[in-house]
Amino acid sequence: MSAKFEINIGGETENWHEFLKAVNEKIKKVTSSEDKQMGNFFIKQSVDEKEFCDKVMFYLWSEVGKDNYQTSDAIFKYYVGEEKEPKEFSFNELYNLEQRTEILKGFIRYIKESEA
Repeated sequence: MSAKFEINIGGETENWHEFLKAVNEKIKKVTSSEDKQMGNFFIKQSVDEKEFCDKVMFYLWSEVGKDNYQTSDAIFKYYVGEEKEPKEFSFNELYNLEQRTEILKGFIRYIKESEA
């Protein structure tokens, strides 16, 4: 039986394995490589917003995002509310705690919807 880890952000939960599948597809698309993809147990338990930022988002920025920032392959994008066009963000913006929850929710939505 596989563990069902969750990402808890702003009172909402996302399935880790669904996010992982979507983000790994995005990583492979923008890097043309599987080397930078995250494994099933990159996290070993459910994580809250801070842990997600500290581990997952930091990894994504340092290994993929910073190299593609402000390019057509940028993965650090998020949806704001019902807007149809995502906005780009930098890792630094995640330190603004007033915006972090909105950015992370919009980022997960962007990753999941861009996979489809």
